[in-house]
Amino acid sequence: MDNWMPPAKTFTQDQPTTWSWIGELIAGQVALLLLTSFMIAMGPPPAAATDPIIAVYGGTNPATIDQAIESGVDMLFPSIHWYGEPDGLRNNIERARTHGIKVYPSLAVAYDGHGESHHEFARNHPQFWEKRQDGSSVNRGAAVNLSWGFAEVRDYKVRKITELVRRLGCDGIFLDYAWYFGNDSGYADVIVTEFRQAHGRDPFAIHVDDPQWLRFRADYLTQFVGDLRASLNDLDRNVKILLCVNPDPTECLRDNLQDWPTWIDRGDVDAVVTHTFEITPENLYRNIKTCQAVLQGRVPQIPLLACWEDTTDSPLRIRQATAWAIRMGCHGVAYNQSTALHRLDLWPAVSQMARCSREQLIREPMNLLANPGFERGLVEWAIGRGIGMNTAGGTTRSGNRALQVHMISTAAVRQRICAVLLQDHKHLVLSAWIETSKMPKRSSVILEHHMTCRDGSKETGRSRHSAIPASRWRQILHPIQVAHGKKLESMTISIHGSLDSGDYTDTGHLHVDDVGLYPKQDESREH
Repeated sequence: MDNWMPPAKTFTQDQPTTWSWIGELIAGQVALLLLTSFMIAMGPPPAAATDPIIAVYGGTNPATIDQAIESGVDMLFPSIHWYGEPDGLRNNIERARTHGIKVYPSLAVAYDGHGESHHEFARNHPQFWEKRQDGSSVNRGAAVNLSWGFAEVRDYKVRKITELVRRLGCDGIFLDYAWYFGNDSGYADVIVTEFRQAHGRDPFAIHVDDPQWLRFRADYLTQFVGDLRASLNDLDRNVKILLCVNPDPTECLRDNLQDWPTWIDRGDVDAVVTHTFEITPENLYRNIKTCQAVLQGRVPQIPLLACWEDTTDSPLRIRQATAWAIRMGCHGVAYNQSTALHRLDLWPAVSQMARCSREQLIREPMNLLANPGFERGLVEWAIGRGIGMNTAGGTTRSGNRALQVHMISTAAVRQRICAVLLQDHKHLVLSAWIETSKMPKRSSVILEHHMTCRDGSKETGRSRHSAIPASRWRQILHPIQVAHGKKLESMTISIHGSLDSGDYTDTGHLHVDDVGLYPKQDESREH
C-alpha cells in the first residue's frame, strides 16, 4: 500500500525513556535490577520502521487543533455532522496539515437523523426509511437511518462524502457507524423483494440471524463501501478510508449486518480503527488478536482507546494501554475523545506518547493486572466479605486512590489473571508499593500466588514482608517461577496484612498502591 503514514518524528527536546519511568517505579538499585529483568514478550513488532501513529478523535475547535500541534499528534479524526462543514473547519484542516498532521473527518454514515430531526435528503424522501422486522420505520429516536437497500440512498451518501473530501482538502475519511441498527433491521421492501427473488425464501418466515439473510442484507452495505472507494479513487489525489469497527467481525455481522472483512479482502479500506472501550490487559489482548487474525498484516490496525472517566483516564493508563498495543504489533493508537483529553488534563500524556519511539514502548514493562492502582475502586479485585478493606484518597503513591487494609481484617484482595496473558511464561514477579506508617511494629504484609498448570498440577507460594513503620512508600517484590516444562493455565495473586503478635489492641492499617505482575521475557520467544 502507499506510504500514507506520517514520517518518523523528530523532536529537539529530550525524549522520555522506559528507564526513566522504571526509575520512578522502583526504589533502589537492587529493586531496579530485579524488576527490569521481568519484561513481557507479546511477539515481534511489525516490520515497519516508522514510529507509532498517535491519533485523536474528537472536535473541530481551534483548541483541539492547538493541542494536537503542540503535542505532536500524527492524525486527527474530527467528527462531522451529516456531511456538513463546520465553521472554520477547512482553515483548521489546512493549519493542521501544515504541521504534518493528517486529517480524516469522522462520518457516522448510518445516522440520517436523531429524535425527530432529519437531514434534508431524508426529509424529502420518506419512502427510503429503513424498516424493522415488525414493519416499523427506523425514522425516530436515537437510531435513525435510511435503508442501504436503495441505490438512491447509497448514491446520495457517496456523492456527499466525495464532495466533502474534495472541498475540505483532507487526507481521507474516518468511516464510522457503517452498519445497520440491529439485525432486526434491513426489512425495507426493496431488500425483502430482492431476497425473495434471489433465494425463494420469505425473510419474515426465517430468523433474523439466519446466515443467508444476514449476508444478503450485509451485501448492500458492502456495495456502498465499494462505490465510495471507487468515487474517491476518481479524485485527483490519493484519498484514504480509515474504518472504525468492533474488532470482532462475527459480532459485527450478527448484530449489525456489517461484513467488514470482505471490505478488507476487496481492498476498499486502508486501515482499521478498532473500538476498545474496556481497557484491561485481557480485553485489549483479545481485541487486538481478534482483529489481527482477520487483517493478517494487510492494512494497519489502530486501536481506539476510550479516555473517559474510569477507562484510560490517567497518564499511567494511557502509557500502559499504548505500550500494550504497540508491543502486540499495532501501527499506533487513537484516543477517544478530545473533549475528555481537555477535561481530564491528559494532553501532556498524549504528547509524551507522541514522543516515544516504537522501541521505547516495546521495552516498557507490561503489567498483567487490571486496575493496578485502585483508581476504579475495587473493580477487577475480589475481596471476599471485604471486612476492613476499602479504597480512599489522601494517602496515595500515584493517582487519586489507594487500597486501605485495616489490620484486624483477615481478608485479602485478589485478582485472577486470564490464561491467555500467562501462556508460555515461566518467570514472573509480583510487585506492590506499601505505606506502613499506621501499621503496628509486629505485623507483616503478605504477597501470595496460586496457580494451576496445564497438566493439572497446582503451585502456591508466599512471601512475608515485615512492617517498617514509615511514612514513605516502599516496594515489595514476590518472584514467581513455574516448574520447568510446565505451562500456566491460570493464576490468582493476593495481598493481605498479618498481625504477627496476635495482639488486636492496636491494629492500625496498611496502604497499598500500584500493584504489578510482570512476566520475564520468555527464552523461547527470544529466538
